[in-house]
Amino acid sequence: MGGTHNTTRLSYNVIGAAMAVHRALGCGFLESVYEHALVTELRHRGITHARQTSMTVRYRGELVGRFRADLVADNRLVIELKAAAAISPACQAQLLNYLRAAEMPVGLILNFGTPTLQIKRLANSVGPIATNGAGIRSEMSSKAPQIAQMTQRARNE
Repeated sequence: MGGTHNTTRLSYNVIGAAMAVHRALGCGFLESVYEHALVTELRHRGITHARQTSMTVRYRGELVGRFRADLVADNRLVIELKAAAAISPACQAQLLNYLRAAEMPVGLILNFGTPTLQIKRLANSVGPIATNGAGIRSEMSSKAPQIAQMTQRARNE
């Protein structure tokens, strides 16, 4: 899938923001604390983002579920936050599914639950889910203007 190189600088900047948060807070807080702190740091650095981006899962054309990505930076990078003992294979599978759902090339798992920030950058090498009536679809593309407005409001706060 193309576009991975376009996210390299963005990934670098988001990782820098996460490192600043981890350096200040350390490990031991709930994931929600790190999410709020990272959002503050992203806003401070001028990195556009949206929180708790809704995505849907469809099977044979029917809605069978919804889930949310923790953060999406600049409508190009899915960011999943963890406060766990380690980044598990299940966490990696979750991010890969989110990348496919959002049809985005790259995502980050940032684990604040260890003394040193754990970072995993994954690429969507499979591409979007087939359009055979079953699959996962992101609500992001139809909500791009809303995400831009949310991002602007977050910057103004």
